[in-house]
Amino acid sequence: MSEMIDFLGSRKWETVKISEILFTTVLNTWGNIFFSKDLCDLDYERQTSGIKHVIREILEVGAMPNISNLYPVFDALDIQGLRKKIDVCQNQLSNIWSEMVKEKRQAISHGSSTKNQDLLDFMIDSGFSDLQINILLIDLIAADTNGITSTIEWAMSELLRN
Repeated sequence: MSEMIDFLGSRKWETVKISEILFTTVLNTWGNIFFSKDLCDLDYERQTSGIKHVIREILEVGAMPNISNLYPVFDALDIQGLRKKIDVCQNQLSNIWSEMVKEKRQAISHGSSTKNQDLLDFMIDSGFSDLQINILLIDLIAADTNGITSTIEWAMSELLRN
């Protein structure tokens, strides 16, 4: 949170995309809970790819209306290509997670893991497989990130309006 405040302080009198900054702050909060590190940079103008882009894409595709929800007979056809887009995004995210999990497993096996345990340490110690970790992380981040960002953005717009 202090990083966000410092970043906003450095942008005095400039127009900022508060939704992007909040989205990044929420992702970094989750990154610190899961991996003990930030997942992306607050400067949204410099960062156009990576984990932030993939998660944003998953949220956007998930929010799109799907014709197969109205007409289940079309479900197998994937007329809009939403299932294919989600699969591509999940594979990209899985590759990013897998690299982080691999690094953490190597650090633990070499005895160089930090004394502050994060969620990933707990899952590895509990015997979770890479697939189980991947599924859990995708569900937790996708479910929470958009809701928190939207709520905070709405509250700030109400404060500014009144």
